[in-house]
Amino acid sequence: MTQPLGVGPHRAAVVDGVMFIPRQPYVPLRTLRAALAYPSSETAYKDEKLVAVLQCTGLNRLSSSLDPSRAGTGNSPMTSSNA
Repeated sequence: MTQPLGVGPHRAAVVDGVMFIPRQPYVPLRTLRAALAYPSSETAYKDEKLVAVLQCTGLNRLSSSLDPSRAGTGNSPMTSSNA
């Protein structure tokens, strides 16, 4: 007897180092630093590494947003207007 689609146990293979990426892009409503470090903690990477990632992706204009000493940048949540 077969089960209808979407019913029954579902299992995913356990593979270290694999990340599933959704079709629709999603940026968490947190700081830019947290969004770049996801799923790690936002303190997991040094500024130099995060700046390099932004440069490689053509988003180097956002590099200054990593500096928490600038008011309303590194500690501000990401929004659609500054993404």
